[in-house]
Amino acid sequence: MRRPGCAGVVLVGAAGVGKTRLAMEVLGEAGRRGFDTLWTVATEAAASIPYGPMVDVLPQLELGPLDEEPSTRLDLLQRTVRSLGERRRGRGLVLGVDDAHLLDDASAALVHYLARAGTAQVLATVRSGEQCPDAVTALWRNDLAARVEVTPLGEDEVGQLVRAAVGGVVDGQTLHRLWRMSEGNPLFLRELVAEALETGALVEAGGIWRCGAAMTVGTRLAELVEARLRRLDPEVRAGLEVVAAGEPLEASLLEALSASAPVGARATGAGWAREPPMETAERAGIVTVDVDRQRVRLRLAHPVYGEVLRAKTPVLRARAIRRGLAEALQATGCRRRDDLLRLASWQLEGGGRADPDLLLAAALRARALFDPAFAARLAQAAVEAGAEFDAQLIMAESLHAAGRAHEAEDLLSKLEPAARAETDRARVALARAANLVAGFGRAGDAEAVVSRAEAVVADQDLRDELSATRGTVALAQGRPRQALDAVSAVLDRPGASQRARVRALLVAVPAWAWTGAAETAISMAERLVTPLGQLDEPLPEVAEVLRLGLCFAYGVAGRLDDARALAAARYRASLDQRAHNLQTGWAVALGQNALTCGAARSAVGPLREAALLLRQEPQAFGVYTLAWCLGCLAEAMALLGDLNAARAALQDADAATPEPCFVPNREVGRIWVAACGGAVAEAQATALRMAAAARAHGSYYIEAFALHEAARLGLGAEVADRLAVLAGGVVDGRLVLAYTAHAAALTAGQAPALQEVSATFEELGAILIAAEVAAEAARAYQREGRSASARAAAGRSQLLAERCEGCRTPGLEQVVLPKPLTLREREIAGLAAQGLSSQRIAERLALSVRTVENHLYHVYAKLGVSSRAELAAVLAPREGKDL
Repeated sequence: MRRPGCAGVVLVGAAGVGKTRLAMEVLGEAGRRGFDTLWTVATEAAASIPYGPMVDVLPQLELGPLDEEPSTRLDLLQRTVRSLGERRRGRGLVLGVDDAHLLDDASAALVHYLARAGTAQVLATVRSGEQCPDAVTALWRNDLAARVEVTPLGEDEVGQLVRAAVGGVVDGQTLHRLWRMSEGNPLFLRELVAEALETGALVEAGGIWRCGAAMTVGTRLAELVEARLRRLDPEVRAGLEVVAAGEPLEASLLEALSASAPVGARATGAGWAREPPMETAERAGIVTVDVDRQRVRLRLAHPVYGEVLRAKTPVLRARAIRRGLAEALQATGCRRRDDLLRLASWQLEGGGRADPDLLLAAALRARALFDPAFAARLAQAAVEAGAEFDAQLIMAESLHAAGRAHEAEDLLSKLEPAARAETDRARVALARAANLVAGFGRAGDAEAVVSRAEAVVADQDLRDELSATRGTVALAQGRPRQALDAVSAVLDRPGASQRARVRALLVAVPAWAWTGAAETAISMAERLVTPLGQLDEPLPEVAEVLRLGLCFAYGVAGRLDDARALAAARYRASLDQRAHNLQTGWAVALGQNALTCGAARSAVGPLREAALLLRQEPQAFGVYTLAWCLGCLAEAMALLGDLNAARAALQDADAATPEPCFVPNREVGRIWVAACGGAVAEAQATALRMAAAARAHGSYYIEAFALHEAARLGLGAEVADRLAVLAGGVVDGRLVLAYTAHAAALTAGQAPALQEVSATFEELGAILIAAEVAAEAARAYQREGRSASARAAAGRSQLLAERCEGCRTPGLEQVVLPKPLTLREREIAGLAAQGLSSQRIAERLALSVRTVENHLYHVYAKLGVSSRAELAAVLAPREGKDL
């Protein structure tokens, strides 16, 4: 509106993307800023009447009588301009036109004339893909108005909107499903969320909102879609029902199905009697066509179209369509990898007969694609079709992978005595041991199952796999040294099978990290994760489990940025693959990384999400992961000051594992619940007990971590010597070196050394610890009587603490911190620290020089500095990071 020569803006976008709402908000703001505003809405009904859409505008103008001469239209334009000019009285005028593509030619000419004459600025909305009057397109074609594309929301924006709508944390998979179904269309998103809330599909449990039931399209949204579909010919609608049943669907399959049971325009000797139905649908923007070399695939233009079509298709017709698709696909020979799953699915859903071997192969493929629930269904169908032992075992493995531990145990307990062949006995033992550990925490029973199998299995490859399973059980219980002992022979044996070596590596990578050999773990995992990720076998989830071990090793080595980036990327991938078991592991990794960095509030959402999923669908290490996750949650809530929630999480963590075991993060939660509750001596004792237990299990990194927790709580001198030993060759990585330097500086009471350690922790990304160490430096300066240095260190601690989302620890509370900087003070301080003069800062922020100097005076007073150089030393932001 302020740009010279701009006659307005045309907002272009799909239906429901928010053009009208945006235009109305802008028009309202224009009114608040003193502009005169007019608003009209074009409709299909009014489009047949000249000036029909302008009936809301013209009566507000004093145009005088119009004659019936041919010049009436021109006369109207001139009088309208004159009247609006008189009405403006020096104020700007904004004319809003909603759905301008529906304007009749006369109204469009009037709008264009007003814009060209400079009488009004036009704010119009146009639906993309619609035919517009020439006078409307001329607005941007002739550079009278700016054309602005109103695009759908991105996934992060959808997440922000949904969280605001429900007023709480929302499960990542739920947000991802809403984004995929709405494709960022705000209207569709609103209706999907409203329907999910109304039907109870979207509910809050465990402090997190999650859509556990199927997400459906509500009546209001279905009516909007149906209003568009209703205009289509029956033949086109029938073809769309086929696409909806199998999308993305090859054009060849649709054509084959049409030939046997016509679903569209009929062919004649001279060709199509009229345009083929899918061409009509494509022109209407309801179907999109992807061309990849010789493969042409059709899909509906929006997921909601598919939901509505599938819901409205009669049941018997839907079954017939799927049977037809299965027959058409089978006739092509199922040449592509995904064809197997589609064929099995269409046969089951179409009510046709499926071959047991086909169903079994499809079940294995579904597991490889991280869909264990579908794999279990396919395996069960194979059993019902006559398959026996193999199908039952695959079904049990899939039930375990889907988190249905009790069903898996019922089936496996029957299969164990029924197994006769050596291979079958080993396979059942492997599956049952994993299920007992993950689903129930019954490590003793799992080891007994492995022992029974070892007593009757002679094949070395199978025995190696059983040894790897022993290592898994030991690792789950927090015994990494024992885990490495179990798998070392497998890794060292040149003739070991690939499957056995992979199983052993999945144990060894995290075990190496626990014992302190983080660089070994990182090197091995980085070298193997890519080639293993290209395999469906020997284990479907092998690459992802290896990546989880790599993420943990990054954290141990102090590579917190690498750990965060890996966790964020793989968490997103798990949502794309709808793999709940992988989502759980990566949510825990995200939460733990946020805690290590001092962002407790950011940790709460992922940890609650993981805890909810683990309670409903135990995965990976199951109950041990749940105990680990709840321990992290207890720590986060304690740091945020919610001790009731922290104690509840810790109680649940204790109840998660029925047998005694060492879960490090559960003990960390115990430390901080005590420390933040004022029982510092109890927290110190817990940290020392944790260190002793870790040392007994050979978990030397965990020992170093626990000793440093004790140092943070005031026992630096007591743990400094042991930390020096661990950092001297037992545990590698920059983090343990920082732990050791911190304890040594505390023991010596050297303020400059503490400041250097604080900078090291900040560089690593451990901001909360950096803030604590800066506070310790302030106390050391106070003891030396160096008040100015103490204030500067305290100010530095304050700035670091402000990045920690409200975390409070005993280490921060023992120093008198200055008042926090205001947002404006932080902005000016940051620019001054970069060397900008007051004049430059004033020009950049549109302030007076005097205002800048006043703000700097307050900044200096709060932080205890007296110059820009000292200010820069206090702020010292990490390269590329926000203050």
